[in-house]
Amino acid sequence: MDATPAYFDRQYNARASVQDAGALIARYAQHSKAAFALPGAVRHQRYSPRPTDLLDIYLPPVQTGQGPTAPVFMYLHGGYWRALGRDDSAFMAPALTQAGAIVVVPDYDLAPAVSLDHIVDQVRQAFAWVVRNIAI
Repeated sequence: MDATPAYFDRQYNARASVQDAGALIARYAQHSKAAFALPGAVRHQRYSPRPTDLLDIYLPPVQTGQGPTAPVFMYLHGGYWRALGRDDSAFMAPALTQAGAIVVVPDYDLAPAVSLDHIVDQVRQAFAWVVRNIAI
């Protein structure tokens, strides 16, 4: 194994591992727009006092006999902590909500403007908000 910094840079460069990564990312955003129009979409929910700490919730269709125990799928968007956001990352919500799940897509600040510790703290706060509030 080549343990040089260049080797690890290649391994962690997800965009370089596929042809035309920009086109794939554009498809994420395009498919996510369908989720925004779902009847159970709750967008721009604040999970902390910071103005950038927002998440979107996609609720499943109400079905007779379905109790309040739907599974919750929280999706942390890709982008190597440096790109993308919740507007690019709701593409799975239509399929998962149709299967009965609640989908939560939080936003977080991006590196290098903030540290990874800051991002992890935001994700923890989003998760804690979901645990405390999703049943409502």
